[in-house]
Amino acid sequence: MIHSIDLTVANRIHIVEPNWNPMVEAQAIDRVHRMGQTRDVFVTKYIVKNSIETVNTTCLACKKALKLNYLAVHSMGSGRQTEPDQAVN
Repeated sequence: MIHSIDLTVANRIHIVEPNWNPMVEAQAIDRVHRMGQTRDVFVTKYIVKNSIETVNTTCLACKKALKLNYLAVHSMGSGRQTEPDQAVN
């Protein structure tokens, strides 16, 4: 018999060793916070002071800020309004 873990029962996530790739952490969080989850989900990250984790976290925060700034600037578009059937040159 195969048993599987029902992650919708869990509502607390403890990230002990932050990953260099933020998508890995996001995937772990998303697995708990999926359809069927009825409780609030709490995420706790443990970061050791004056370690590579501190540098990593700072670097990821800077990258996230750059990405959000880039998306904000480029989502405004060129400012030209077109009709749905009109092609933009």
